Amino acid sequence: MKSQKLCSVIIVTYNSRSFIPDCLRSIVGVWDFEVIVVDNNSQDGSATMVEREFSSIKVMALNENLGFGRACNIGVAASSGSCLVLLNPDAVTSPCAQKTLVTFLEDHPQAGIVGARLIDPLEQPLQSMGDRPSLLGFVLDKPMAWIAKRVGLRGLLRMIIGRISAKFRLPNEPEPVAWTNIGKYGNRVF
Repeated sequence: MKSQKLCSVIIVTYNSRSFIPDCLRSIVGVWDFEVIVVDNNSQDGSATMVEREFSSIKVMALNENLGFGRACNIGVAASSGSCLVLLNPDAVTSPCAQKTLVTFLEDHPQAGIVGARLIDPLEQPLQSMGDRPSLLGFVLDKPMAWIAKRVGLRGLLRMIIGRISAKFRLPNEPEPVAWTNIGKYGNRVF
């Protein structure tokens, strides 16, 4: 019987050979995490490259593209971690990001969802959380996104926009949100 890992990281790939090495290097060996790559029948040799260059990673090469959701479920079923993280193959994590999320959930069992602040390669924030869908939010979304992009990351106007819609906030402390996008812990998504 193999020992249970703290966390299983599930990565679904499809023709991801050019960027998945950076993703894997950001998580392999940083913590005692199990990493499972589920390849959706890539035609660029993604699965073979991962098997060859990252021998500690479990690769599940599918014979057809089953889509993201079904491939995630296959990876989850094969995992042994006490917590699960679903990670996109083009994401790169900081050395402590995954551990911070897991620790937060362990310390706050009442939390249903936890997610990280996502940033692009230029260190600009990406949308990583939001409110429940509403008609007003739908109508105001594009104008607020246009304004948010132009006003920068700080200032009064950014605060006002952030109060109108969670997806434009840049919190420094945990706060409740309706949804987030980054992985899964037991039956909790983060």
